[in-house]
Amino acid sequence: MSDVLALLPDTSLRRLSLSVPVGIAVARVTIVQAERALAAGSRAPLVVDPAGFHGDDIFSALVGAATRAGVGVLAYSHFSTPLAARRVVDVVHVTALEILGMGVPDEARLLDLTLANIAQPSVNALVFQGIARNLKQLHVALQTALVGLLAYASIPESTAALARCVGVDQSTLRRWMRDAGLHGCDRFMSGVRLTRTYSERSCRDVSVNKLAAAGGFRSIRTLENRCRQFTLLSPREAVKALTAEQYAERIIRGLLL
Repeated sequence: MSDVLALLPDTSLRRLSLSVPVGIAVARVTIVQAERALAAGSRAPLVVDPAGFHGDDIFSALVGAATRAGVGVLAYSHFSTPLAARRVVDVVHVTALEILGMGVPDEARLLDLTLANIAQPSVNALVFQGIARNLKQLHVALQTALVGLLAYASIPESTAALARCVGVDQSTLRRWMRDAGLHGCDRFMSGVRLTRTYSERSCRDVSVNKLAAAGGFRSIRTLENRCRQFTLLSPREAVKALTAEQYAERIIRGLLL
């Protein structure tokens, strides 16, 4: 893999440098330097903090330039902040964007996995892109929370738990989701869990136990029920038989009203 070009504040840069695989160099660059590298044909992935740009247009322009150059972009930030969440929602409907929250569980492994495969959009990135227009219509508090889940934050056990995090009652969450053209929060959280199981596809022995653990499902039966609800296939069949694009498409269909 090429060196990673990072447009990050000091704290984020240190976290990234400590988490990337051995042998991968992280080079801190400015926006101008990143643009010059892209123009010169650099294939090094970009790691950026959406909240660190001085304007929405600057962020979207850089992501657009990287997309046209065929360079992968990882948005790496504290997605608990509305600014970072809104900025990725604003650009992701035109390009598949990888996102990862700082401080999420298993952060180092996820960074390694994401950067190793950044040349091709992940299921998570494709699902995010497919529902971005709907997320854009949500109240900012719920939008921020759901983007955080797509950035691999811990998934609440229930809609009631999510409602407490957002600071509203469950009926308000349901109304916001419905008005944005999305099924309820329980369905959304199940869809996010299923996107996380696809990372096990490359394993030689894909067991249902591994898939349930990867998605954070409380039981194998719950995983099987949710997977058939979204994909019409068993978990092992879905992960092995479907391409990332096909898998993501079925998740997206299951999330939209």
